[in-house]
Amino acid sequence: MAKQYLPPGIRVRQKASGVAYFYLKTDSLEKELALGPDRDAAFAVWRLHALSRFVSTKPVARICALLEAFKLAEVPTRDRRQQPALEKQLAALEEFFVRYGNPELSADWPTAEEYLRARGARCELRGCAEIRLMIHIWGWAQKLRLIDGQRTCLWTSASTNVRVRLGIDREIGEALLYFVNQECTSSASETARKERSHAPTSRRNPASTRSISISPGDHKMEIHRRLVQSLSGEAATVFLRDAVTQLRADGRPDLAREAQRLSACELHAVLLLALAGCVETNESKLLLGTSRSTRLKEFRAISVARKR
Repeated sequence: MAKQYLPPGIRVRQKASGVAYFYLKTDSLEKELALGPDRDAAFAVWRLHALSRFVSTKPVARICALLEAFKLAEVPTRDRRQQPALEKQLAALEEFFVRYGNPELSADWPTAEEYLRARGARCELRGCAEIRLMIHIWGWAQKLRLIDGQRTCLWTSASTNVRVRLGIDREIGEALLYFVNQECTSSASETARKERSHAPTSRRNPASTRSISISPGDHKMEIHRRLVQSLSGEAATVFLRDAVTQLRADGRPDLAREAQRLSACELHAVLLLALAGCVETNESKLLLGTSRSTRLKEFRAISVARKR
């Protein structure tokens, strides 16, 4: 295992037998503590050690302290690719709770609905993910006996689960609707172009040479037609695969993960949910189709090459 994927203080060495052994080394220990060959067990020991050091300096009595404990003791054990997203989610939660006075764990907090309103419509999917993370952190802290095991997280409720699921479905539906809109527009424009090219020259209307304008009603009917006739079975699988690839290229791995989990029936459901809102392509709050993630990687590579 590469060193950079290990939490601070964890060491790994290869034995003569070829088995990798984990060790714990910190300032408070005079020599390294052997943790054995099991990675998960080694991380569990490291987690308890990190928590004991944290709790000795700061009691976990308020929400921000709970978030900080999770950041220090849990995030370093996660896959390095997940860590930046987790840190951003924790920062958003902390900013929100600081604004409300960093309430005690035993006190009442703002509701999940208030949190989503504070995050705004542009961050609905991220806000829903942050609510789920807060619920997860609460359960994590109870398992480790950091907080009272009898008290339920205030954001754990059937109504919150429904609201969070609706927010996720709405945003992923809007993202996928963008790609359906693009394909429908291209299809309609290509059809109109072919019709103009085959029309007799004498009967061709000069106005027909102008750019194609599709009314919202026609556009919506085209989308419904595509949903019914095209996006089923193998076509739905191909569409989702292409959408996931583009979402990743656009720097939205969160949307890509949600799209990857969808079945054909669920795809129809989220698209119909987005259609009910009927967000026009040019008014969408999502920045899609730009492949900005790919372009950023190219710019970074060029910058590094120039420095060399």
